[in-house]
Amino acid sequence: MTYRAPVAEMLFTLEHAAGLGSARQDGLYAELDGDTFAAILEEAGAFASEKIAPLNPVGDRQGCRLVNGRVSTPAGWTETYREWAAAGWNSTLAGETHGGQELPAAVWALARELWSQGSIAFGL
Repeated sequence: MTYRAPVAEMLFTLEHAAGLGSARQDGLYAELDGDTFAAILEEAGAFASEKIAPLNPVGDRQGCRLVNGRVSTPAGWTETYREWAAAGWNSTLAGETHGGQELPAAVWALARELWSQGSIAFGL
C-alpha cells in the first residue's frame, strides 16, 4: 500500500476549522498567504510520501541494532533524516535569527503529522 499525504484535507482544516484563515484576516501571519501555507504542507507531504513512507518496510525487516555499544539504524534512515534536516524541517518553529522559519505552530503540527503518517517511527 502506498501512502498519499492528505494535504488538501489538512489545508481545509487549517484554514477553516483551526481558524488560520480568520487569524490571517486579523493580521496574524499576514506575510504568509494561503498559497505559501499550501506550498509548505505540500512539500512536507511529498517528503512524507516519497522519502519517509518507503522506510517502513525496511525498518520492519531490519530494525535498529546495538553492536559493540553503537546503535545502527536500518538502511536509508540516516540519509533520509539528513535530507529532512538539510531541507530545514527541523527548524520550522525557530526564529529567523537562529536559522529558523518562524512558522505558526499549527503549520508545524500538520507537517509533523504528515511525517508521522509516513512513518510513526520516523515522526517520533
